Amino acid sequence: YFNGCEGHNTLSISGKNQMLKGSRFIWFNWVKKGGASLSKKDNQFVFKGNITAFKELRNQIVHHREVVKKEGENSWKIKDTVKNSNDNELIQYWHIDPKYFEKVKIETKNNNDEKITPIIEKKWYSSYYGVKEESIRIVFKSKSSTLHTTIEIKE
Repeated sequence: YFNGCEGHNTLSISGKNQMLKGSRFIWFNWVKKGGASLSKKDNQFVFKGNITAFKELRNQIVHHREVVKKEGENSWKIKDTVKNSNDNELIQYWHIDPKYFEKVKIETKNNNDEKITPIIEKKWYSSYYGVKEESIRIVFKSKSSTLHTTIEIKE
């Protein structure tokens, strides 16, 4: 569970991981192309990252994630864009500690600005290697090539 996309705050394409899982600790189709930047403009931080991955599905699939965080606000705007995925389903995962679930609001919209209905499940997270704790996982699924997510933490 913790090896692949499902156990992290990221996205999967049609249930696949960025790399192909082999036996034990082996991974195939290693991600070799990627980049990231962090900048500050006025009162906000902007992270931009991208990887070329998911070769099991197709060559040249690119996942780009942009995160915008305003200073002094407990909210984040995340834009996930996937190119060359041939209309495969995007599956976005977010994990929340059950103690804080009522204080966290996550909404995701597709390319047409339509809200995607979340799937809420009991799953796991691991703060440390070898430690498994209960988590609430929020999942959004869409055939859209771009997902617009807002995360807010209520005081």
